[in-house]
Amino acid sequence: RVIGFLTANTAPQKTNEIAHALFGTEATPSHMNQVRAAAEALVQRGTAERQRQGNSVFYLAASNSAPTDGAAAAEKEPAQAYL
Repeated sequence: RVIGFLTANTAPQKTNEIAHALFGTEATPSHMNQVRAAAEALVQRGTAERQRQGNSVFYLAASNSAPTDGAAAAEKEPAQAYL
């Protein structure tokens, strides 16, 4: 769900913005931690990018749209692991 949100939005997004978009007003600190973990996992796989501006961290979909072997493997893993 996180990569779908990042792909649909071209602007960099903060973790709390992603969590509120995915979970609505019921987004809890736990949801934000899950989103952050999912986004960091996507960064490690090369399907998302991290940008730092001061103390803020923003995530966006990787600029290359071709799926990597890691992205194909992520689709086979349980959805909960990467939201």
